[in-house]
Amino acid sequence: MSKHELCACGKPLHYQNARTEAFVRMVIRRQGEDVLVTIPGGQSWWVPRHFIALHGISTDTLPAVAKRYGFRLGVPD
Repeated sequence: MSKHELCACGKPLHYQNARTEAFVRMVIRRQGEDVLVTIPGGQSWWVPRHFIALHGISTDTLPAVAKRYGFRLGVPD
């Protein structure tokens, strides 16, 4: 199984809806696997799109989640 078939949480991709998974895969093909997420205060991380689709994301918890799963620090454009 390639890394692209694993969620950042370490589990195989665990979509409940095939249409949602197909949509996220299309977005990834067009825009890349990760998206830069910046929270108030200016900290940013590159967050996998699959993770966001499967788990959601909150600015309140992003710093701890990023540390736990090893998301790369980012610099906004």
